[in-house]
Amino acid sequence: MPESSSDRHLAENEVIFRDANEELRQFIKEHNKTDDDKIKKLRFLCECSNFTCREHIELSLTKYEKIHRNSSQFIVKPGHEMLSIERIVSREPDYFVVEKFMTPPKV
Repeated sequence: MPESSSDRHLAENEVIFRDANEELRQFIKEHNKTDDDKIKKLRFLCECSNFTCREHIELSLTKYEKIHRNSSQFIVKPGHEMLSIERIVSREPDYFVVEKFMTPPKV
């Protein structure tokens, strides 16, 4: 299915949020003096396509990294998924893991 420019724009919004979360992850990795497993939970931004969304998802650093080993996967609050550009691969009470149909764009 060919992607539309609006679908691409929605996916770009998600990449922007993931990039912000990656900066947080990197900061924690560089400045954390304890083992990653001792960090209980961090507040990551919802990586949905709504550019005005400011909701947070609490995850351990280990869980966040496991989800994002697949570069097509994003974390979103329930109800923030956009089924025209992604499918839900995992449902947790506080967040869903979604996977893009297309390769996520670079922004």
